[in-house]
Amino acid sequence: MRIIHKTILPWIFIMNRGSVLVVLILASSCGHKAQTKLPSASPEHELLYRGGLEAFRQATPEGYRQAIDAFRKASTLAPSRCEYSLHLAESLILLAQEQRYNWEEFEPRVSEAVGIIDSIQRAAECATFEPFVDRLRTLSGPGRDALGMVNRAIELDPSDAMNWYVLWRLNLGNSQEAILRAVELAPDLPVIQYELGNYRSLRGEYPEAKQAFERALELSPRQRNIRKHSDTS
Repeated sequence: MRIIHKTILPWIFIMNRGSVLVVLILASSCGHKAQTKLPSASPEHELLYRGGLEAFRQATPEGYRQAIDAFRKASTLAPSRCEYSLHLAESLILLAQEQRYNWEEFEPRVSEAVGIIDSIQRAAECATFEPFVDRLRTLSGPGRDALGMVNRAIELDPSDAMNWYVLWRLNLGNSQEAILRAVELAPDLPVIQYELGNYRSLRGEYPEAKQAFERALELSPRQRNIRKHSDTS
């Protein structure tokens, strides 16, 4: 699904969420033999989605590119799966943020992401993903009441670590507990460990900051920004 939109996102941060369904089928035998449950092969779109989530977790430009490719293919094969398109939009946003100084790369990805979000928001069958949509809308900038939107997303889904992560990024001075809540919910997300390191640094807790940066680096060894902070903390 590629939808070009002219709106530009001035604030872009990143998340990652999703579930893979295991589909079971009954294998029937001849005569009166007992039926046995056997797992079917996962559909191609679910395999692509799973691969996209793994690539997204790398938190690197290369990982985001791989995630975009996987989520795009998955959403083409199963357009009714709203989460595929939303994760595609999220990956586009994060890759655009990595390339924010390269307008020719930044603008098309941001525009496509906004178009996807607009399309999903209009789809009645995607109503259950409202917190995810609100979070992505939050990333479009303060002109859209970003803080109010992310607080609404938290009210709708307080167990989503990425909602707390975005709150922390938007309101660093007044929402320091938000990053701690995000760590409780998703301690193995590299981007959250990275922000925990930033939080500890702001508080002057440098040994703890270094520990968080090193943990983020363990989770995403290719993340150059994490390595830089880990070496200097």
